[in-house]
Amino acid sequence: MKKLIITLTAIALLSLRASAAPLEGSEPRYTSHYRHTDQQIGDFVVDQSTTAPLQIVLMARLNVPPVQAFDLVSRQLTAWVAQIPHVEWDHKNSAAAGECGKGSVRVCDFGKDKIVENIAYWKEGSIYAYKVASEHSTAPFPIKNHLGIFIVESDGSGGSLITWRQYFNRKFSLMAPMVRWGMRAKVMEPGLRKLIEQHGGELVKANF
Repeated sequence: MKKLIITLTAIALLSLRASAAPLEGSEPRYTSHYRHTDQQIGDFVVDQSTTAPLQIVLMARLNVPPVQAFDLVSRQLTAWVAQIPHVEWDHKNSAAAGECGKGSVRVCDFGKDKIVENIAYWKEGSIYAYKVASEHSTAPFPIKNHLGIFIVESDGSGGSLITWRQYFNRKFSLMAPMVRWGMRAKVMEPGLRKLIEQHGGELVKANF
C-alpha cells in the first residue's frame, strides 16, 4: 500500500509538471514574466487584436538597460534589420500627442516596396504591438491577421531581456509554406544576432 501511494503521488506530481505552461526563458536567470500562452501582456490583450495563432517566439538578452533596448527595437530598426534601409513615422493619430503611441503608423521602406504597420499598443520602455496593414503595403506579404509584439524586461543584472512574438495566419499562395521560416530565419534571428553583435548579450531559448 505504501509503495502504491508513493507511485500515485509521483504520477500526480509529474502530471502537474507536464501540464504547467513553460516560461519563455530556458535559463532561470533569464526568464520572461510572461508565458507564451498568456493572452494578456501588461495591459494589452492579444486576442482583442488578432485571432491568429502564435507562430514564432524569439528571445535575446542585451547588455543594455531596458529603456535603451526598447528604443532599439522600436525606433531604430534600420540599425539592426538589414532589409530595412529607411523608416518613416506618422504620429497624427497617436494617443501620445505627436509621439510614438497607439495609433502611430510606421512605414518600413525596403527600397522598391513598403510595409505599413499600425501601432496597436505602446507602453514606453516596456511593450509595443504592431499590425501589418496589408491594404496599404506594397510589399507582397502572404499572411493575414498579423500581430507582432516586442516585450522588453530587465534581465536582473542591468541588462535587458527581449521577447519578439509573431502571430498570423498564412494566406493561400505559393509563398505561404515558406513565410514562417523566412520571417524567422531571414529577418528575426539575424536581426537579434546583429543587436547582440552591436551591444553584447546572447540568444535565449524560448520554450514551448
